[in-house]
Amino acid sequence: MEKNAENDKIYIEKILKYIDLLKEAFEHFGIKKSDDLMDSELAQLTVSQLITNIYETRKNITDETLGILTGFNKLKLAGARNIASHDYENLNFYIVYDICKKLISVTIGEELENELEPECCD
Repeated sequence: MEKNAENDKIYIEKILKYIDLLKEAFEHFGIKKSDDLMDSELAQLTVSQLITNIYETRKNITDETLGILTGFNKLKLAGARNIASHDYENLNFYIVYDICKKLISVTIGEELENELEPECCD
């Protein structure tokens, strides 16, 4: 799919779906603190893949639209994605936990749903 503002809504919807899956994974695996993530290899794999999916989808969103998402852009998704994809054994799941908590926070969800959709994707 071509990178343009018309497609941004599709990519944002995908990111929101991945964020919902992160929430679901945290609930399913009972992740309430970073140590909970450290105790489950299956949870680590699930969360790492979702971060990778979010980052890869984010790359398709136009710079103009990303400029609106200041909170979302502050997250260090690129570093986490690169380590998850290429150097999994050295992935620090305490940092991954923090990134996930920020992704599933109300602030990010509201930013994506309320600020972005009306401005870029009508």
